[in-house]
Amino acid sequence: MEETAVLKTVLPDLTDLDRITQNHVMILMLCLNAVNYG
Repeated sequence: MEETAVLKTVLPDLTDLDRITQNHVMILMLCLNAVNYG
């Protein structure tokens, strides 16, 4: 966690990439759940 905070402080662009990646993961999880329960 601390290393990630340091990286985000040093590389703001990486923070944006993290947000985008997290959003993609959330969407993928939602799609998988829809398939499993659909």
